[in-house]
Amino acid sequence: MNTMRSTLRWLVVATLAGGCASGGVDDPLGPDDAPVFAPDGTKADGFALRTDDYEGQAILRVANELSEAQLDDVVPLDRRAAANIVARRDAQGPFTTLMDVDDVSYVGQRAFDLMLAYAEGQGWIGACGDGVVQGNEDCDGAEGCPRTCVNPPNDGDGGPDGTFVHGIENGGYAALGILAAANTLAFETLDVDAALDVRAARSIVADRPFSDLAGLDTAGYVGAGAFELLLTYADGAGITPACGDGRLQPGLETCDDGNGRDGDGCSAACAIEPGHGEDGALDTPRVNGVHEGSYAALGILAVANTTDFDTLDVAIALDVRAARGIVSARGSNGFSDLAALDAVPFVGDAAFTHLLTWAHDHALVPRCGDGIVQPVQEGCDGTPGCDATCQPAYTCGDGVPEAGEACDDGNLEGDDGCSALCRAEWLDEGPDGANGSLAEAVELGAYELASGHMQGEGDRDYWAFTLDRPSRVTVDVWSGAGEACAWFSFGNPAGGFDSDIFEPELSLRDADDRVVRRFSALCGRREPASPDLDIELPPGTWYIRFEGQDVGSGWDAPYSVDYRLAMKRIGRGPVCGDGTLDAGEACDDGNADSDDGCSQACLLESFVELEPNDTAATAHDVGGFRRLEGTLAGADRDAWAVDLDDGAALSATVTASFDGLLAIYGPDGDLLAEKQDGGKGGAPGFDADADGLTDLLAGRYVLILRAADPAAAGGTYRLDLRVD
Repeated sequence: MNTMRSTLRWLVVATLAGGCASGGVDDPLGPDDAPVFAPDGTKADGFALRTDDYEGQAILRVANELSEAQLDDVVPLDRRAAANIVARRDAQGPFTTLMDVDDVSYVGQRAFDLMLAYAEGQGWIGACGDGVVQGNEDCDGAEGCPRTCVNPPNDGDGGPDGTFVHGIENGGYAALGILAAANTLAFETLDVDAALDVRAARSIVADRPFSDLAGLDTAGYVGAGAFELLLTYADGAGITPACGDGRLQPGLETCDDGNGRDGDGCSAACAIEPGHGEDGALDTPRVNGVHEGSYAALGILAVANTTDFDTLDVAIALDVRAARGIVSARGSNGFSDLAALDAVPFVGDAAFTHLLTWAHDHALVPRCGDGIVQPVQEGCDGTPGCDATCQPAYTCGDGVPEAGEACDDGNLEGDDGCSALCRAEWLDEGPDGANGSLAEAVELGAYELASGHMQGEGDRDYWAFTLDRPSRVTVDVWSGAGEACAWFSFGNPAGGFDSDIFEPELSLRDADDRVVRRFSALCGRREPASPDLDIELPPGTWYIRFEGQDVGSGWDAPYSVDYRLAMKRIGRGPVCGDGTLDAGEACDDGNADSDDGCSQACLLESFVELEPNDTAATAHDVGGFRRLEGTLAGADRDAWAVDLDDGAALSATVTASFDGLLAIYGPDGDLLAEKQDGGKGGAPGFDADADGLTDLLAGRYVLILRAADPAAAGGTYRLDLRVD
């Protein structure tokens, strides 16, 4: 709106300079009022109007939609101009360019002034952020739409593009700040507060919006000095974006959680930290690039919920229609979230930018240290045990659950059941029906919380969990809402609800899909103190199955229900993964991972050979694997390599159906020992103490196994290593 008012003011000045304005009565004018455009389409007299500007589109609407009487009496144009406009469009169709309108007799600069004034009165002059895509916009109000409503030239990805204008790289934070100021500030602000040359301010208002610095630089009287002044003002007014402001800048940032700290999923450089999802630590939806519940979101809502119409319209410089809509729609309770605010007509990305700038300038954006806990971004604020980043001062990631932690799995990674903030994470079953069998079961892993969906009679969901030691297991199942006792009530066509309640059949099953225990969900409501299943189980892999049931009573409509699952596993025996080899464990490598030689259940895993591996150079590096398997035939040889630390001792045993010969070579390639089974049927091996393979130097040791008799049939073998 301020853009339009500035343009109008310029129009009036130009009109007064040219003589009296035309009215609804005949003026002593020739057939050509002072033209707006020269014959070749260039600006004739410095008058800044373009067909694809908001003002230009509004003038075309007036010329194409109003009747002759309206143009003559209401706008009010010269009677001859009104008649000629209608005659021209009746003969040739609607006007498509301002030059076409300017070519009509008795239409010129004064007529354009009057049509633009009429368009303003009708609210026909658009703006970026009003939700309506104009001829000069690529988008308006849609998710991911730039604040200028024009996609940047580098395929819309945002970010620096390697081009510089007056020393400033296009797409960087500084460039975005300059463009935001040029595209949104009122003429008076550009002229007085930003201290631009008045001619530069006029050109900017007339030619905007600008999609990049190169476009801005083409505006009249705009150059390096104007860029510097715009950036200074943008920085001071909080218009220039920055990492940590809660607004995602594509190409510059992969996340922006509204703070400047590391270790919360989104780093201090606004990059997603390893092990976190798309949006870093904040997993709330984004509206116009702002996370729901973030500091920035709360600042925007504070302004929208408390500011009067005049401030929204004039001081904050919203589109007048957006300002009216906000005041009308907010009611007594205000807007509860960004989605509700964004639903107001003519409110979009540009409006969010204006509101956030005002919130920063007037200290309405929450911050860590203000004593008010903001749940999305803060775990505490100003209370004992609260650190400088408004997070509880516990040690997340040390493996010890403390006050303020919902979990602590001993690491600062996410997507493993316990987040980098020691908050419990949910595991979703994925596409409905994808886990309908034992083989397709979703592995819970370290997750304690899971969610799924049942659809129709006979639908099945399988969840798997593995115990590495004897454990007490509790399972609690509840419906999606978790409030009512019923899983799902079916509407009775006669009114009210019938008595049929859908409840899936729940069962605990073993690895052969046999029922171990059937159980029921207590009212479909979460009851942590009295779980639905409480059972002692030995180590192994177990399954929980949900199965949809017939609803009965002749009900044949489709039914569905969302459900939640909470599981606790309380170990009763040795801890697998603590690095100590306990009774009942075949190995313990100090972690709970599999596929590294020692499984999650502390069982030995085999490394199976893959040819070629018949020389020291092609030997398999066994890593943490200590059980190796392969096949030998004829003159084939299999080589294995193991890295040892200083002072290590190495033992090896071969189990095979053929007579084998095993040799061990040191880091320098020298043969250290060689042993043959001696016709006993397959078990050559080395004992570290008996064969002098103790106190070894650090390095790579190679073991090569072959059949003692190359003419023999050979066969399969297992090579077991022990490193002490």
